[in-house]
Amino acid sequence: MRPVKPYLSRFIYTLLFLSLFSLTGASKPGFIELESAASHSPGYSSTSANVDREFFEEILHYALLSQLAYRSDEQIREKYPNAEIVVTDPAKIKFFIIYDEKTLTQTVAIRGTANWENLLIDAKFWKAKDFFLQIKLHSGFYKAARELVWRVVFRLRDEYKTIITGHSMGGAVGLIMAMYLADMGFPVERVVTFGQPRVTDKEGIEVFGHVPLLRVTHKYDLVSLLPPWQKYFRHFGDWLQFDGQNYTWQEKESEQTEIGDPGTSKKAKKLWDKLEEKKSGSVGNKGSGFGEFHLLPMYISSLRRLIEHVESQENLRSP
Repeated sequence: MRPVKPYLSRFIYTLLFLSLFSLTGASKPGFIELESAASHSPGYSSTSANVDREFFEEILHYALLSQLAYRSDEQIREKYPNAEIVVTDPAKIKFFIIYDEKTLTQTVAIRGTANWENLLIDAKFWKAKDFFLQIKLHSGFYKAARELVWRVVFRLRDEYKTIITGHSMGGAVGLIMAMYLADMGFPVERVVTFGQPRVTDKEGIEVFGHVPLLRVTHKYDLVSLLPPWQKYFRHFGDWLQFDGQNYTWQEKESEQTEIGDPGTSKKAKKLWDKLEEKKSGSVGNKGSGFGEFHLLPMYISSLRRLIEHVESQENLRSP
């Protein structure tokens, strides 16, 4: 469904949201094409040659925005004085929006949350069917995303392209929000996520697999393998994965590769079982039982090292 005008979609969705929430008592509720031309540099492995330094610099930019979402309002405004900063209620999801008048682009950066575990455990209720999207979604992320989109949609400018980025749960709810925006007719340019868990199943991907998603993961980041594929959750979109000094780049990730490394996948399943038993600690940007490979600084350092390596290779090839 793609309504003719986004503002009309907002009005219609508002009426539906208010009607639905009044009955249920529930809470109210960009992609830039990354330039790529040169082959990847020697010393790093890749399944594709369609990546170069500018590609990684673009991703690093979004990683830094996702990291900034964890900072204080003062730190955000120091970098972006005109940023709109909002914290939702009751999920307490923080996000900020910055507007670029030159490129007519608006970027929404979403913070992960210390209550991420509680939302993850909601999967014991299986997948909930979204009233608006008519697909099944992880119930915890679904609840958080509809709260988020309610706060975001009226702050978006109709003539601007929309970019969404986030880490961990911030990436998961940002992806679901992108599905809402696509359904409402907004020109979404890209969603870039870091350590994002799975949010839907194969049927959901059949409907919204066109959303221009780029997932960045680490081979040993357990969160990106949750909920387990054995629970019929699936990933989709373009995929960049780090593994030490190597990386893998795939366009339109296949169901086979998204299962991940067998050993890591097995650890993820054990972690999921512990989460369902509520034995794990909370999750955030500062550390948790999910391990160092899930931390956003790990992704940022991996991107910076890779950019430095590519630059050194370019300098060697220069006359």
